[in-house]
Amino acid sequence: MLDFVQESWLSSRYISVDNDLEKLDVVAESLLPLDVEFITQINWCIVSLGKDQKLSIIDSCYQRKIHKFNQEKCQDAVIYFGYVVDFNPEFIHAYYHRGLTYIKLQNYLKAVVDFTKVLELDYSHALAYNYRGNTYYKLAEYQQEIDNYDQAVKLGLTEAVKHRDVALNIWQEKQWEAEEKRQREKIKQQQQAQEKMRLEKIRRQQQQAQEKILPEEIGEVFTFEVVTVNNSGTIINRTSGSARQKIEDLDNGIKLEMVYIPQESFLMGSLEDEKGRNNNQSPQHQVILQPFYMCKYPITQDQYQAIIGKNPSHFKRGNRPVERVKWYNTIDFCQRLSEKTRKTYTLLSESQWEYACRAGMTTPFYFGLTITPNLVNYDSNNTYGNVPI
Repeated sequence: MLDFVQESWLSSRYISVDNDLEKLDVVAESLLPLDVEFITQINWCIVSLGKDQKLSIIDSCYQRKIHKFNQEKCQDAVIYFGYVVDFNPEFIHAYYHRGLTYIKLQNYLKAVVDFTKVLELDYSHALAYNYRGNTYYKLAEYQQEIDNYDQAVKLGLTEAVKHRDVALNIWQEKQWEAEEKRQREKIKQQQQAQEKMRLEKIRRQQQQAQEKILPEEIGEVFTFEVVTVNNSGTIINRTSGSARQKIEDLDNGIKLEMVYIPQESFLMGSLEDEKGRNNNQSPQHQVILQPFYMCKYPITQDQYQAIIGKNPSHFKRGNRPVERVKWYNTIDFCQRLSEKTRKTYTLLSESQWEYACRAGMTTPFYFGLTITPNLVNYDSNNTYGNVPI
């Protein structure tokens, strides 16, 4: 009867038995949780034959998972450990070895759970404290790591002394690094606060100085219209604005209109997600500018002719912008204009250009989120935003 039961079970599992092996030993090594009914039947046969040996699914799974663990087959070992603790939730060795397996699999959170379960069942398990300390190190939980090594040492595990000393050194280094980081951050915040106070003081001083200037000294008033567009280029608002300008007489009826740009601070640079930006436009930072004058229009051919005495442009017409000039030509123009007017004229700085172009706005263009050929003379085949082609 016993042979028949064994052979039927082995055949159903497609397990062959070498001649030099006992069938019962092969069965004992191959049991799974689904074999509960079979175990009851075969153990009854064994008892009826007067034998002492009994089969156990827990023992079978446990021995098989130890074998898998020793073979570095960690995933398989975890499965069999799971079978064991499902059948016996208080099987300490199963939790312990599954914790070791999780360490090999680098699943440190689950390893902590298993070692914690071991210590719930046996608070004097020094190795569980030791390996839970190792696991906390992998999780960068250094205080918990030290606490576990301390417990292992108290329970007489001498190898934990070295682990604890190493952990203490690492923890001290981490605390020093954290303190240095806090100090650097504190100094940085103090410097930022000081810089903010310095800029605010400069701004107030400049504002006070500007308030002392009479409006007529700045120039005469002129008005203009300001429009705002949405992301599709549709005008959604129109407002009137005014500014002051001075007019230079370059002789022969040629005038140069210079617009007064008041002093102010602004956020220079562009947002990192702004379309078409370059990397050199970050990081954004506050800049305070002194008041300056800026030419209302590009220098015309007539203005260039009045100062330099010649017109290098190809598309000639007096009120058109001068072209075919190089950088050193513009420097020469500024120098001669300064000599003629006895005032200082220079090319604008990058910050002056950006401040004037932004006109107090933070959008990509001073008139809104996009650009259209109705507002600006440019190659409108290159669209920006949702402007239709």
